[in-house]
Amino acid sequence: MITITNSSGFRLNFDNGWTISVQVGHGNYCANYNKGTYGTPGRPSPNAEIAVLNPDGDMIELLDDTVCGYVSTETVTNAIMLVRSGLIDELRYMLKNELQ
Repeated sequence: MITITNSSGFRLNFDNGWTISVQVGHGNYCANYNKGTYGTPGRPSPNAEIAVLNPDGDMIELLDDTVCGYVSTETVTNAIMLVRSGLIDELRYMLKNELQ
């Protein structure tokens, strides 16, 4: 299932129960952090904030927090594929190597 969130991003909920949230709006950890106002229609961004929810609907820790900011388009794409496959440890490993 695909859900639009406050005109600033989307959530993908997969058959395995895992969900990834990708946000690019005002107040999210991305290039649009200080642009616009909360809830205004989105602007293009070269990066995004991501979060992952487990099958119980709880946000999980990715690196040192439950959200990971300023994630490149390529890394977002890879993160989506890993969450779809339920490979959460591999997701954390990828984010650690690409973002720190």
